[in-house]
Amino acid sequence: MHLFCLCRLAMCKLSQQSCNILQSVLQTETSSLRELDLSNNDLQDAGVELLSAGLKSSHCKVEKLRLALCNLGKYTCNTLGLTLQAETWSLKELDLSKNNLQDSGMEDLSQGLKSPLCELEIFRLDMCGFTLESCKSLISALQTKITTLTELNLSSNELQDSAMELLSAGLKTGKCKLEILRLVVCKLSAQSCDTLNSVLQTETSCLKELDLCNNDLQDAGVEKLSVGLKSSHCKLEILKLVVCKLSAQSCDTLNSVLQTESSCLKELDLSNNDLYDSGLANLFAGLKSSICKLQILRLALCNLGVNKCERLGSLLKLEISLKALDLSNNDLQDSGVELLCAGLKTGDCKLENLILSGCMIKEEGCSSLASALSSNLSHLKELDLTYNHPGESGVKVLSARLEDPRCTLRTLRVKHGGENRIKPGLKKYSCDFTLDPNTVNSRLSLSDGNRKVKNVIVPHFYPDHPERFDYCCQVLCRESLTGRCYWEAQWSGGVYIAVTYKSIRRKGGSGDCVFGLNEKSWSLSCSNNSYSVRHNKNETKLSARPSSKRVGVYVDCPAGSLSFYSVSDDQTLTHLHTFSTTFTEPLCAGFYIYYDSSVCLK
Repeated sequence: MHLFCLCRLAMCKLSQQSCNILQSVLQTETSSLRELDLSNNDLQDAGVELLSAGLKSSHCKVEKLRLALCNLGKYTCNTLGLTLQAETWSLKELDLSKNNLQDSGMEDLSQGLKSPLCELEIFRLDMCGFTLESCKSLISALQTKITTLTELNLSSNELQDSAMELLSAGLKTGKCKLEILRLVVCKLSAQSCDTLNSVLQTETSCLKELDLCNNDLQDAGVEKLSVGLKSSHCKLEILKLVVCKLSAQSCDTLNSVLQTESSCLKELDLSNNDLYDSGLANLFAGLKSSICKLQILRLALCNLGVNKCERLGSLLKLEISLKALDLSNNDLQDSGVELLCAGLKTGDCKLENLILSGCMIKEEGCSSLASALSSNLSHLKELDLTYNHPGESGVKVLSARLEDPRCTLRTLRVKHGGENRIKPGLKKYSCDFTLDPNTVNSRLSLSDGNRKVKNVIVPHFYPDHPERFDYCCQVLCRESLTGRCYWEAQWSGGVYIAVTYKSIRRKGGSGDCVFGLNEKSWSLSCSNNSYSVRHNKNETKLSARPSSKRVGVYVDCPAGSLSFYSVSDDQTLTHLHTFSTTFTEPLCAGFYIYYDSSVCLK
């Protein structure tokens, strides 16, 4: 007899009928299923209702259930809220992300969390349409009993500062055992940092990991948070502050935290903030402190250059705690790498993982790294040089270190290389796109070799095509987005610059077709007076005003990151907005063009 403990059926085009079959399996006495993943299937509430009969069975042994992106609503929450109270079900992990559960749904789920029979430890609820009201229900559950919940993900919900205040009340109670809290893209500000500061100073707080990425915290927020981080009661070990509009000033603030004896910080992520070399310099004193416990530091896409690499190399020579360093997407070049390698060669350097992806490294930089690895004193086990230009000789000399039994290196990554990768900034990811005539709406006219599109008075005659937008004034690019991609578009009038799944609906004028009004697309609206971003009908107006008519778009598909930039005449990029998500389908670029408006790919 074959015993299956894990069943992964994500993106398998399942329906309610499959849930009916699965519920009978779960009720079988011989079933040994521990993990069930049904994500990204159109199960709907009726499907979960059918499944619940099996989940409540005394024979059901499922401990992990994933139902992300299953077109579920509040009725599912009622079903699962009751199921969590079942004496026979000992669920440990539940993922309901990317379902429109709304505040009423959270109220029903909270009833299940309050039950003394509920043993849930990990709860993922990102992008579920929750607001302040949901936090009221959740806090009620956290304060009712000594909860088993240790990880909670509320990312991509419009909680805002007022909801954070409510949430903090629950986090401070001795009954709450939450260790991991994710609040990515929750429209939080520095005020929320002040609230969290009080949580971190609470003796009963169990928080060990806090993810505040993609919130407008700014330096003032980090300043407020630092008070809690220095508290003798603070147990936080992992802090993520990616895309939080921080500057070198925040590095100075965190530098003092690292020098605090009571600080427990072991991992710090400051990626995608304009820290510059001065920011890195501000961290040096804390990093070399004998009481600093930091083991992982991520500074990807922070506008770092060659200037401070010598000091960083000197820092690595010291007996510090750092074991992993991510400097990806900074233009360090060969000269910067050579300076870093001076530290890698010493016996006191304990660095095991070095990520230099997209750092403009060529053969010379590879030779410097190979030389450092040849030293018997190097501890480096993993080296990432993807999106550089090592050339055949660079790859060869580094690969030889993998074969050397005296060398500690075990993993070498050199994919996606090429001469294009030695261009500065995001230009190293430049892609050449063309507009797809099979998708263009009849009110749009293509020109310049299908690189320019304009909305015109007289409709064009285009042959029928299943991929054509028959109502919306939209067009897609022919090429798919893979890996890391960057492109620029010159616009006039009023346009939406978008990234979308290729499966977006093409026929009709409903929100399912329009960029930014569905879960399949993300868009930046550009007009003469303002910018705004949209995804799944949620619109955010940006404070920046258009100072140029050119936009840069950067997508890192594996990382789930989409960023928009304003591009000045001298090619300076000004960050406008970043979407953080998980891409699950093939992507392409697209444009919505208003009357007498145009877009030209550059």
